[in-house]
Amino acid sequence: MCKPLKDVSTIWPRSAHPPLLQTQAWLRIPINGLVTLTIVTLSTWWLVPTGAEQTPKTNGTEAKPITQADIDRFSALHRALYYSAVRGTEWLARQQRTDGSFAAGLIPCLNLLLDADHYIRQVQATLALAQAGRVTGNEKWSAQAKQAVLWLLAGTVVDGQDPPGRAPRPPLALLSRLGATGLLLATIHELHQPAADVLDAAEELARWIQRQQQSDGTLRIGELGVAGTLPGDIPEELDPLSYGPGPALWGLARSQRLRPQAWKLEVLRRARPAYNRLLRETLRPNEASSPTLTKPAGFAGTRPILALWLLAAWSEAYAHTRERAFAEYVFEQADAMLPLQYTEGSQPLYLGGFVMSLADKTKHQAPDWQTARFAWALTLAARTARQVGETNRYNRYVLAAEGALQFLSTLQYTALNTTHFAEHYQPKIMGGFRTNLRDGTLRLEVQQAALTALWTFLETISLGEGQ
Repeated sequence: MCKPLKDVSTIWPRSAHPPLLQTQAWLRIPINGLVTLTIVTLSTWWLVPTGAEQTPKTNGTEAKPITQADIDRFSALHRALYYSAVRGTEWLARQQRTDGSFAAGLIPCLNLLLDADHYIRQVQATLALAQAGRVTGNEKWSAQAKQAVLWLLAGTVVDGQDPPGRAPRPPLALLSRLGATGLLLATIHELHQPAADVLDAAEELARWIQRQQQSDGTLRIGELGVAGTLPGDIPEELDPLSYGPGPALWGLARSQRLRPQAWKLEVLRRARPAYNRLLRETLRPNEASSPTLTKPAGFAGTRPILALWLLAAWSEAYAHTRERAFAEYVFEQADAMLPLQYTEGSQPLYLGGFVMSLADKTKHQAPDWQTARFAWALTLAARTARQVGETNRYNRYVLAAEGALQFLSTLQYTALNTTHFAEHYQPKIMGGFRTNLRDGTLRLEVQQAALTALWTFLETISLGEGQ
């Protein structure tokens, strides 16, 4: 356990804070046993009625929240998915601590909280709660998400350049810094009516991502020569190429919703050919596909996670530009995902689930929570197909996403599958999504992936938003 810091100015000098982070009282919060994160008690701006000065300029894409009349019009399946999303969001909202952060997870059979916390997991939880608050119009969830965003921004640092850039402060995130910045940027733009100063901080996050772009269009993924132990054994730190550029580019594209800028689209255009080429190549350890792209140890030959995130980035980019090159990549990757889904009846428990490769499917490997990532990506691909006017593709993608979400629902704790727990204990886990069919652990990243897939599907397909 680290000793408490004696001088908080060594972490965040007052001069480094924007107005939204000015101090009233200091709190110390241990993060993953590596550092003590010092944050501030922040003013409750999220509870103040939105004034004219807090209403950001938008590009007219703000969607109306789901109403009871919408729910009544849903099909039986989509209505079931809606209530699954509500249960899951209620579980996540219950995990928020008084400072705005979230408990890392729970092992239900032991009633033991997980102690493996990480900054990027906090961003993921906030992203899911922010989207749920915006899509449903639930003011409580939105207020909780805004509180969490302030906690997350307290863990960032401004680079001092002109215009300033902002990113999570090491060692809260090292190799995962690029991905964490993109996710935080997207999270702010998922908020319902974020305050103007929070959007200004988001623009600094976007500028930092822009500065990571190299001459060949790729983004720097971190300092691979960092000495010492990485803060948390999570895939984002161990394989930053899979988890870094995609979320960063998706966050940049998502930020066009409230703060459209031509330079953001230019970053996406420059990155598209480089990463499309990267994913089409057969990559081997210690071989670079470009002069400036250095791969970490343990580099894998295929990158399904990077493909999923890039699909999301290019789908969002197409929604803003209507440039066919973005749509073509979306369709190429979505079509390649479809064979990874279990659709045959020989494995009824696996129906609708996705695996990471055809080799896994050949070995009848069980699908798990990452099916949610495929459901999300295919929902975005369906939106792009609808925008392009390709009805057949739209129908295929929606059918696959529905199957994936139905499989995902089998991983959720409900009143039907928690009867073996004591009655007083059941509410503690109700709504959470298990890691897989045989592992009942509840984790923030699992909850975020499931809720993002569900709310995106409900907003995009059930409501038909994003035409």
